[in-house]
Amino acid sequence: MNINIADREKFIPKSNGNDKAEKPIIFNLRFLTVEEQTEMEYFQYTVGSGKNIRVKVDNKYIFARGVESIENLTVDDKPVISAEQFLAIRGPRWLSEMIGEVALHLKSAMEIDEKN
Repeated sequence: MNINIADREKFIPKSNGNDKAEKPIIFNLRFLTVEEQTEMEYFQYTVGSGKNIRVKVDNKYIFARGVESIENLTVDDKPVISAEQFLAIRGPRWLSEMIGEVALHLKSAMEIDEKN
């Protein structure tokens, strides 16, 4: 089987109206390797009225691994260009929502249609 896979893209999240900004924050993404994808999900066991197992997705892990660089973001006049710098920002809630949006986009983009 031959699989053709694009492995990089630019993504502009919609959080806090970013997609409508004159200079939106742009995330340059790379898709996770197969090994990394096995680490992005984990099982969560809960015990209550019954045993439940849920698969949880680690958005921080996906974001940290998938963001290669960031464009158009400064905090206190200092450019924020890496995922590590973004994760260290002390800022408004919409920034953490942006992490989830980027992670969800990456996870969805890595899912390959079974017909291909």
